[in-house]
Amino acid sequence: MAYQSNLPQVTAGMRNARSAGLLAAAAVVENEVKRGLSGGYTSGDFVTGHVLSSVNHSEPIVDVSGAYILVGTDVMYALFWEIGHVNLFTRKFERVEIWMPALLSTRAEQLAAFQRAYQRALGGGAGGFSSRAASPRSPQ
Repeated sequence: MAYQSNLPQVTAGMRNARSAGLLAAAAVVENEVKRGLSGGYTSGDFVTGHVLSSVNHSEPIVDVSGAYILVGTDVMYALFWEIGHVNLFTRKFERVEIWMPALLSTRAEQLAAFQRAYQRALGGGAGGFSSRAASPRSPQ
């Protein structure tokens, strides 16, 4: 009987699991950003939901720097609020950070979501992870 390597199937399975994990982690960030945008940037008087409905993510990207996924929007005034601008109505500098705090404050949930999706894609306990994913609400 000749040896037949299953390396191509294992590699493809891990690639699919990585993509599933990145998508799950991106969903955590998207949800947190949407939660932050639900009341608008300041008083909530002019909330249209335009930025909220434009929050999206890319497909997983793999290049020389590794695998990653982009979460963002194509609405330019979201960038102006994030980095700051001189508001025409209030005539003062305004800055309301929502995107970066959402990314940083959900790191543990992103990791847990990635681990769950990765395990699920590989079919259970594969990959050497523990049965419980890391979470800020569970002791290490």
